[in-house]
Amino acid sequence: MRWYRYRLRAWAVTVAAALLAGGVTASTVQQASRAAAAWGTRREVAVATRTLSPGAVIGSGDVERRALPEALLPDGALDDPVGRVVVSPVLAGEPVPQARVAPEGRHGPGALVPEGQVAVAVPADVPLPPLAPGDPVVVLGVADPMTMQGVVLAREATVVAVTDDGVTVAVPAAAATTVTAALLAGPVALALDPP
Repeated sequence: MRWYRYRLRAWAVTVAAALLAGGVTASTVQQASRAAAAWGTRREVAVATRTLSPGAVIGSGDVERRALPEALLPDGALDDPVGRVVVSPVLAGEPVPQARVAPEGRHGPGALVPEGQVAVAVPADVPLPPLAPGDPVVVLGVADPMTMQGVVLAREATVVAVTDDGVTVAVPAAAATTVTAALLAGPVALALDPP
């Protein structure tokens, strides 16, 4: 008889523990489902594994695919940007958006030239500040060689390439002839133009 009571109690404790565990599990699953529903559906996108600088070609090790809530994704988040050129910085851990990479098929410094702009080579005839692709610059020149009066030749210019011989700068198409004429007339300087 004693043995029977012991077994009955053991079964009752086991059933109670199972019911409690089932209730806790159901509650946890329900809470997780509500949280997932609050964030919306998830979509797999490419996320930068390190900070990507302008001019960098995205390699397979530079991104990883992660399922993220669509509500948190930037417009145009890409799922496979491998082989594309970065046109503005993408931070580590950030989804890679279409707006920060060049269109497919564009490579080299030309990939960094925005729509409506043209690239102009500025020789290193005068000392230049330390520059890197993607840096915003102002192109300066001399309006009148007799008075040495300086003038802004182009605003909203962007460095697209840097070599020992000079810097290639994307300038608005409307300013390209002015910058080119100034380059033919004498030295042109570049000034950093922080945002």
